[in-house]
Amino acid sequence: EILKKNPRDLEGIILKGRLALIQRKYPEATSIFQNVIKEEPDLPLGHYYLGQVYLQTRDFQLAKKEFSETLRLSPQFPGANAALAQISLSSQSYDDAIHEAQKALESSPNDPGLHILLGNAQLGKKNIPAALSAYQKSVKLAPQSTEGYFQMGIAYRILKREKEAIASFEKALELNPRLGQALGQIMEIYIQGGEKKKAIDRAE
Repeated sequence: EILKKNPRDLEGIILKGRLALIQRKYPEATSIFQNVIKEEPDLPLGHYYLGQVYLQTRDFQLAKKEFSETLRLSPQFPGANAALAQISLSSQSYDDAIHEAQKALESSPNDPGLHILLGNAQLGKKNIPAALSAYQKSVKLAPQSTEGYFQMGIAYRILKREKEAIASFEKALELNPRLGQALGQIMEIYIQGGEKKKAIDRAE
């Protein structure tokens, strides 16, 4: 409606681009946000959403470029550091992922997803105690977080704290009974501990 009244209305154009992004119409979304940047090259929002399109299409190099430009124009722009952390994590650049996740947490310390992101980066770096700490903060902020409890279980298992690992996986299953990965982890712990009967009983 906004575009029909004024095709050059920037807010309406961005809204149209976001809708295309949500609907996974990536070529359309790319074209829209590229045009936004062409018209308003110093608009952080345009670079951010173009970066999101590239992130969804897994063009990480271009996505990184757009998120970096977003932060150059607006150093506290919400979501940009987290997106850079995700890109770094995908490319196994764990130090960069940790740095970007920590920067994101400076602005949003109570975001449980960011703590999981930091934990995953620390896990990749093999700093397991730091990863566990991040996951613990995540579930404290979001007690219904299946992912938080599952990742806690992974960290506990690496630390050979099997009882705590099982408790974490059981909590993840309680929150999401269809989470087969958590059940698989529990069965593996029992089998590796020589408790095959417990594994069989748990599977039933």
